[in-house]
Amino acid sequence: MSMAKTEKVTVTLTVAQVAAIKARLAAGRVESVSGFVQEAVQEALDAAELLESTLEADLLAAGGPPTEAELAWADAVLGRDGPPRDPGPYPYPEGRQR
Repeated sequence: MSMAKTEKVTVTLTVAQVAAIKARLAAGRVESVSGFVQEAVQEALDAAELLESTLEADLLAAGGPPTEAELAWADAVLGRDGPPRDPGPYPYPEGRQR
């Protein structure tokens, strides 16, 4: 683990999750509960970033980011209230508007 600046937070886990982490700690498979949680969070962040970049590449390959109409349809299907969500910082092909 790096010597990066840290901040103490409270996280709620299930009893089974805590028991599994403590079992790994007792078996010497992890150095600390905090270290295990930090690594798990980093792995989740890395996976989310990879998914987002892959999704962005797939969207661009398929003709660009979703249109306002497509976002409105998705919000309706997912039962979300309010206006369509911003599709994000995707580059728009020439001639295509948000």
